[in-house]
Amino acid sequence: MAGDVRFAVSDVTIRNEEGARPQVSYSDASGGHEILCDYIVGCDGDRGVSRSSIPQGVLTRYSHEFGYGWLAALVEAPVTGHPIMGVSDRGFVAQLPRGPHRSRYYLQCALTDRQEDCPDQWMWDEIRVRLFDVSIQNAAVHDKDLVPLRSVVYAPM
Repeated sequence: MAGDVRFAVSDVTIRNEEGARPQVSYSDASGGHEILCDYIVGCDGDRGVSRSSIPQGVLTRYSHEFGYGWLAALVEAPVTGHPIMGVSDRGFVAQLPRGPHRSRYYLQCALTDRQEDCPDQWMWDEIRVRLFDVSIQNAAVHDKDLVPLRSVVYAPM
């Protein structure tokens, strides 16, 4: 089954009113667009536009806190080949694609770590150490955030 993925969009709105056909609207460089849907599958996480489009009181939230966090950094570095993941005595690291030219790196960190504890050069050095790969080059960092690792499930699905 073929997909139709859109990058570099903004102003995403989901309308899924009872008795009406679901719709997704968004803007991109060419203007505003609307897509009529048979189904909408929200895969954008707990704080994304999909989850926030569901009215209050419809879902029950179940969560588990794991006791550590992620340094999540969006960088100008495409994944070459398969996404990269590694585990070392310094913790977990992963590089996952976020479009054709960007990746998001995740580095395991303590819940007590602060963003100022994680400057760009430290992050790149830590990625190389955790992946045992000194050939990884620094790239532009677009944003970084420290987030606790948690598992969240809503019912009904």
